[in-house]
Amino acid sequence: MPSSCPVCGDGGAELVSAVVPFFDSFSISNKQLYHGRCKCGTTLNVDGYKEGVLNMGTYLVSHRLLAEYMMLFLQAGNSMYSFYELWGWRLMIENQSMLLRPSYSQFRLAWLSYLQLIEIKDEWFSCPHCGPHPNVVVCDGISLGYPKRYVRSNGSANAAEHILLKGNSSTDRTLGISAQVRKSVLKFMAKVDDVDVQSISSIAQGTCLEKIVTHASQANHIPDYWIDLLTNILKMSPITSVVNQQAIDDVVSLGSKLPDSRTIYVLQHNSPIFFNFAKYMCEEDCQLVLPICLRILEVFNKLQNHKPHDTGSAAEQHLCCLPMLPQLCGRGSYVADSLQPSKHSLSCSKVFHSSLTPGLFTLHCQHGICYGFQALDKVESPNTAFTIFRTRFPKAPSVIIYDNACHLHLYSLNRDPGFFKNTQFLVDKFHWKNHKGCSDAYNARLYPALAGVNTQVAEQSNSRLNRLRGTVSYMTECNFMKSVKLFVSYKNILQRATVGVKSSQEEEYVVRHRNIFGR
Repeated sequence: MPSSCPVCGDGGAELVSAVVPFFDSFSISNKQLYHGRCKCGTTLNVDGYKEGVLNMGTYLVSHRLLAEYMMLFLQAGNSMYSFYELWGWRLMIENQSMLLRPSYSQFRLAWLSYLQLIEIKDEWFSCPHCGPHPNVVVCDGISLGYPKRYVRSNGSANAAEHILLKGNSSTDRTLGISAQVRKSVLKFMAKVDDVDVQSISSIAQGTCLEKIVTHASQANHIPDYWIDLLTNILKMSPITSVVNQQAIDDVVSLGSKLPDSRTIYVLQHNSPIFFNFAKYMCEEDCQLVLPICLRILEVFNKLQNHKPHDTGSAAEQHLCCLPMLPQLCGRGSYVADSLQPSKHSLSCSKVFHSSLTPGLFTLHCQHGICYGFQALDKVESPNTAFTIFRTRFPKAPSVIIYDNACHLHLYSLNRDPGFFKNTQFLVDKFHWKNHKGCSDAYNARLYPALAGVNTQVAEQSNSRLNRLRGTVSYMTECNFMKSVKLFVSYKNILQRATVGVKSSQEEEYVVRHRNIFGR
């Protein structure tokens, strides 16, 4: 009980007692509950925290009972009602009447009050190996939402000025050839019968493809390793996704010489599409591929000249739970935002519940630690990931692994190429089979450096979140965010232990809540 009244500050209070029911895991009993009544009329209640009791005013609930439900919620995602029914049967076994239980609404209110007392440390949402801003990020969405009627406005991630900022154009990130040349060369490689080889040579004049097209038309043949390379660089994907700048610098510096062992090593680890070409190329190919490499180098140089936009500041968004990634700046308003989207929609094609919000978007490091989540008030799209990276990272991650990475790459270059110019966008191994029209360079499986990285860690983590669907899908926004945050923090504690990292605070927390964590 408070030593003084929080209203008038008086230290004297009249003690008043009342008999209230006390609900424990295996029994129901009556307890004498004392509370103070100040002269000003304010009631001074005992919170019961030190005694392991939650004082709900007209009834008491033991922390042990609530911790039991918490354990089942965290371990298996059990619904509150199923535990409530299980508790009733347990009381019957102990010769107690389940009719003496509080109503389900009263039990639910007690749990939500207990939930607010649980301390969740921000440090549990970061990986000591990766630091506050992971260099490799694996992200994904999950359709776990709450009722739309509880949605509050999330505010704007934009600065107040709303200055329209320019991004990168398609000609700035591709080979800069016309659609006619691109389609004709692709038809020639596909050996379409009605292709006029001479006309292809004429329309390719003055482009970086002139030498290889002329050579191929004269020989009326193009080798398979050239077909693989040209197929990827002629797609509408940014050319910077196909080859690493260091690798292209090395190739250009060699001129007409074959790549040395160092260049081959760089290509193998950073540019697998070019590596497959370099394995079979001869000295004649060096002269043919050089104009293409010079054009790619020009694209890289233009990209490097871009500086990150000044996007101003914006208020923190309440639908974001990223404790170690506070909002640093606004998203910015871009010219590309007002343009009509292409015929290939960038939005997620998942089917959502009509009365629930679209779901969550989660961020993980390569060690499986979840840095937090964003509750979606709109359908998942590249804008979700773009806004998080642009507003919460001082520097863009080196690698972003996402099932829609190809569209996210385009979306980011269209808006702030200076911020994302050194970022590699990759599609995880599980979702790559669904990608047909983008460059093979987005396939994370092709990169030896990522051989030990679980690119599906976000997908696997989100599958565990699916257990909560029956429990949190009908909560209010505040209770939904707190419940998911609790579940994620618990999984992070376990994951940090598996990677050999556990702070002293985590050790104390687990010991103090041994019955909660099932240890």
